Amino acid sequence: MLDLTRPAQDIWLDFYNDVEAQMGNAGQYALIRPFAARAGEQARRVATVLAGFAGANRIDETAMEQACRLVEHSVTEWHRHSTARAADPQLVAAKDLLDWLKAKGWNDFHRDKLGKSGPSYARKAKARDGLLEVLIEHRQLLSVDNKVFHLNPLAEVEDVAET
Repeated sequence: MLDLTRPAQDIWLDFYNDVEAQMGNAGQYALIRPFAARAGEQARRVATVLAGFAGANRIDETAMEQACRLVEHSVTEWHRHSTARAADPQLVAAKDLLDWLKAKGWNDFHRDKLGKSGPSYARKAKARDGLLEVLIEHRQLLSVDNKVFHLNPLAEVEDVAET
């Protein structure tokens, strides 16, 4: 590795300390501590490469700032991917049911008809009622009595698939 100029050393030390602080139990990087712990070392390595491409014999503040931004982006992406929630199976099933209702042209229907003639995963009362509840909650279906349902013509399907 190349030596650092004093300003580059200061930038690296600030970056290192910021990442270390975020690795605490309540920090942003607590769940990816093993990966985040290498951020300081990675920043020095990336800065060495950047300085080398620039033809420099030392790492200056420009190379270190760029390296820290790249490594910070990488750590943030690791965090995002590591903490991304899997799709809620109930929401996925509700979206599938909504797609099925639209494909079959069931704009208006009684819940008992869904229990008898709907897709197999929505035939049991508990599953059916749970899915209908999700679709009402997400304003995909309308109902006054929770027996007769209507597809909401103003609804956007994307609302159901989120979270």
